[in-house]
Amino acid sequence: MFRPIRWRKQIVAALALGIGVLATLATHLAFMWGLASGHGEGWLISAAVGVGVGLCVVRMTRERFLPLEENRVSRLVARAYVPTLGWVLGHKKTFLVAPVVILFVGMSVWLGVGKTLYPLEAAINLFARAKASPELRRVMHAKPDDVITRPLVEFDQLHWERVRDADGGERFRVSWRRPDPKEREAEVASGTTVVREGRILPGIGREFMPPLDEGSFLYMPSLLPQGSLSQAIQVNSTQDLAIASVPEVESVVGKIGRAESALDPAPIGMMESIIILKPEGQWRTHKVQRFFSAWPAFLRTPLAWVWPEERPITKGEILAELQEKTAIPGVLPTFLQPIQTRLVMLQTGFRAMMGVKIYCSDLREIERIGLEIEQLLREVPGATDIVADRIVGKPYIQIDIDRDRIGRYGVNIRDVQDVIEMALGGMNLME
Repeated sequence: MFRPIRWRKQIVAALALGIGVLATLATHLAFMWGLASGHGEGWLISAAVGVGVGLCVVRMTRERFLPLEENRVSRLVARAYVPTLGWVLGHKKTFLVAPVVILFVGMSVWLGVGKTLYPLEAAINLFARAKASPELRRVMHAKPDDVITRPLVEFDQLHWERVRDADGGERFRVSWRRPDPKEREAEVASGTTVVREGRILPGIGREFMPPLDEGSFLYMPSLLPQGSLSQAIQVNSTQDLAIASVPEVESVVGKIGRAESALDPAPIGMMESIIILKPEGQWRTHKVQRFFSAWPAFLRTPLAWVWPEERPITKGEILAELQEKTAIPGVLPTFLQPIQTRLVMLQTGFRAMMGVKIYCSDLREIERIGLEIEQLLREVPGATDIVADRIVGKPYIQIDIDRDRIGRYGVNIRDVQDVIEMALGGMNLME
């Protein structure tokens, strides 16, 4: 195709069209296999690739090895390139500052504007004089006796809000620091409510690997220590039936108790349910309102190939539905994945990716502090399934043997203890 020969226009058009269609289909197949989650995704990029390949074919068939004076395309490129290069060289300061700006913007997107502008934030807050209210100190997790000056700006708390006033009008505003709960309560009392809010450049974190999708969930609810075996069985059966009612669930199996091993010290109130999901192709779909949804069918159908009017339900939505269906008062939920759970428990020592360990000699004080920390962590954005372990309140049966009365009948303590043991837990007759 690079040889300087003349192709007929019909041949060039047919060749470009055929190769372009093949490139479009090949790109869409690549999306279907690796990137897209449905047949309707990736068509825009596939069509752009096909058009680009077709234009390349047309360009290559018209290629001529001519000097600059005879090549009109090269002259047009030179006319645009030479002035551009001259302008770049004439604005050296701009192009020296541009890399710094690009680096700053990139670091702000990656790490968050709170880290990149921290020196500026510290300099501005040197002029802060107002004292923080007790409610704001509690939100800032400060000690009750600490005297804290309210910052003028907190770039790590920079967020936008859409506010609805008492007259029904809506407006946008930008908050440069975390709101004081007293100010927020005063706004609500005056009829001003926050309809929607979102953070500005919070950072994308440091984890770039997406979590492994195992196609299943491991649900590990826990009962309060007062729960009995019959209550645990009832809760497990009720929750498994509720989980099985979700259409995307293929099977669910619950487990109560533990093996006769010191390596699995799980009480009866700690249950496990393994939830196997169906393939994604069998999940439900949700309607998506498009700008052409009200158009006639003959106009809506071709546009629906590019912008589908249905989307499959996401795994997060399935998890939210499972959490709603399994909600029972007194049952502490934890949703993870089977393999992920084992790795997390080996790393942290408990059934969560993050946790707080409290050390104390008084069990009741440990539980009290744990419940307070649980309420504080519920206010952290992005934190879910926050559960403090209940360690006290387990019922016990204390049996006092009346030695005087059993002594009248000539019965010793060991005989009475054997009877109690057999009545409560049984005894093996033979090995």
